[in-house]
Amino acid sequence: MNKNYRTIFYKNYFSEKSNKGSVNLNERNLSSWRYATFSRIKDWLPDDKNAKILVIGCGFGNLLKAFNQAGYKNLTGIDISEEQIVKAKELNSDISFFCTDLITYLKNEIKKFDLITAFDVIEHLDKEEAITTLRLINDTLNENGQLIIQTPNAESPWFGAVGYGDFTHEWFYTASSLEDVLLKSGFRNIEFKPSEPLFISFKSSIRRIVWKSINLFLKIWNLAETGSTGSKIYTRVFLARAVK
Repeated sequence: MNKNYRTIFYKNYFSEKSNKGSVNLNERNLSSWRYATFSRIKDWLPDDKNAKILVIGCGFGNLLKAFNQAGYKNLTGIDISEEQIVKAKELNSDISFFCTDLITYLKNEIKKFDLITAFDVIEHLDKEEAITTLRLINDTLNENGQLIIQTPNAESPWFGAVGYGDFTHEWFYTASSLEDVLLKSGFRNIEFKPSEPLFISFKSSIRRIVWKSINLFLKIWNLAETGSTGSKIYTRVFLARAVK
């Protein structure tokens, strides 16, 4: 994964995003994100609170904090950005973190995990890297272990704002193309979810009601143009779960 631009961008990835306002460490915002994220993925999570969980591309550790608050204790986070790992350790003093390239880590890790998450990671990999990484993830999971992915949705009308909003993005997926890659990487029982607004607060409830109307319109648009509603997932990012 030796690409010069990555060294340039990842060195100050966190601070540059913070300066642009795209990363806000206000606890209210972080807590809201944790609650929404867990609401979306809770049906996919292990019942066993001692499950071994690896968070790839952990960033400043908000997802790991969410796992910790939910009672999961056997947690590990990795990220290529030293700056983000430093911040993650400040927010999560009792979690193991490693600053490393993910392929290097997966090739050398002898511990097996029950759950591996890769939020906003796979789009940073080119096609060869994606296949290599997913197969290594499969090898690093216990039997019946799970992988949960979040990534930009190439089927969304607003995809470009997310997909091309980060110079370090390499490739993008629809639910259909991601399913193909996951199957060829040894996974099964693949499911998808939109990352849509939830009934959390009055404001988010209004957003959800409006979104449902927009979502219906998009289904009709797709059906009129192509004769199919496609994946029926039109949010800017989407979630996928796959089982080893």
